[in-house]
Amino acid sequence: MNILAVERQVISASIKRVKVKEYLAKELEKAGIGDIEIQRTPMDTRVIIHAQRPGIVIGKKGTTIKNLTQTLRDTYGIDNPQIEVNDIG
Repeated sequence: MNILAVERQVISASIKRVKVKEYLAKELEKAGIGDIEIQRTPMDTRVIIHAQRPGIVIGKKGTTIKNLTQTLRDTYGIDNPQIEVNDIG
């Protein structure tokens, strides 16, 4: 594999990461997002959301977090996204 192909992969992964963070920040602006971490593991992609109001991220009966997971999988092509929510209050 040549260096340009590797650079393209790194750049496209970085662009996807930024788009995902922008999407989550926009969708969850009322939750008081402090930080969003995206960690790739061999089994899944872990998305850690640090929020002042984690209940808004989770939603009633977990509907919001399920919808976010579905969007990350379908729209952004993230393999097996696992969303964690941390309270920064």
